Amino acid sequence: VDFPAAPGTEFRRRWRTLCGLLQAHAWYPGIITASRRMRLHFLSHKFSRFVLPWAVLAMMIGSMALPGSDGRSLLISAQASGLLLALLDLYVPSKWQIKRITSPARMFVLMNLAALFAVAVFFIPAEAVWKPTRVIHTANPDSRPPHV
Repeated sequence: VDFPAAPGTEFRRRWRTLCGLLQAHAWYPGIITASRRMRLHFLSHKFSRFVLPWAVLAMMIGSMALPGSDGRSLLISAQASGLLLALLDLYVPSKWQIKRITSPARMFVLMNLAALFAVAVFFIPAEAVWKPTRVIHTANPDSRPPHV
């Protein structure tokens, strides 16, 4: 059985990954031009990650905008059930069999929220997304600066 990572870690990892993807596209817009061999791969596998959460939101809003009917009620109930399963996952013990259903629902919601929040990379300082790592170069131990 494959369970998600600890709460908060997977979301942050996915958010950083998607922020980087948006930055790469902003810095290199030519990546999706017709002359690039990888254009189809980029659009279908990378860019579609940003389209899915907006499509889900549009579907939810569209369902609520439908005239009252059994179909509308069914659509809204199905969407609410998916969100409820995702929320329920926070409280379901890991040994319970229902975790096989609640865990993927929670990950679906978290990953789509990360995609929605990835646009923040254009409005917040880079340090908020990318935590700098301090690297000490020890290629030549004799070249270390003396301790003062």
